[in-house]
Amino acid sequence: MKIKQTAILTAVGAGAAIATDETGFLPGMEVPVVLASPGGAFTGSAILQTSEDNATWANAAGAVAVTSAGVAIQSITLKQFMRLNVTAFTTGSIQATALSNVG
Repeated sequence: MKIKQTAILTAVGAGAAIATDETGFLPGMEVPVVLASPGGAFTGSAILQTSEDNATWANAAGAVAVTSAGVAIQSITLKQFMRLNVTAFTTGSIQATALSNVG
């Protein structure tokens, strides 16, 4: 199983971009992504975004905003880059983990 994790976000803003052009994570693939609050708390709104050029970003196809602590599993379609974007942040932290069984 291949795993790619976004940075843990603890404030309003966008996390660092993750390149998805490697074995197991290719643009156009649909992959499951687990969104979780590693510290057990999150108040805000976080959504996965994708980009072809690491400059122009849009919410990922299949992504739904997460607004509280816990675990959410979503299926998204990858592009060249992926990141997690947080708005309306109050407390806690959030992270996204993409999974692939393509080796």
